[in-house]
Amino acid sequence: MLEDPGLRRKIIIEKSGSQSTVVWTPWERKAAEIGDLGSHYGWRQMVCVESSNVRSNVVTVAPGSSHTLSVQYSTESL
Repeated sequence: MLEDPGLRRKIIIEKSGSQSTVVWTPWERKAAEIGDLGSHYGWRQMVCVESSNVRSNVVTVAPGSSHTLSVQYSTESL
């Protein structure tokens, strides 16, 4: 869960098939390639939260097998 006091909400992240979470921001150089971040410092106002399986949680999928990772995002008022 993330709290967003600016918009007076909490963002709920429910996932399955994922044992890791990666949190990142593009910083200035990469943000210049993202058209919807607005001003030169728009990256300071965003964060990306990705569900994944990294490092010790890596998932190896054998031929003929499958793995499903799903994520659901919702919001509630604070």
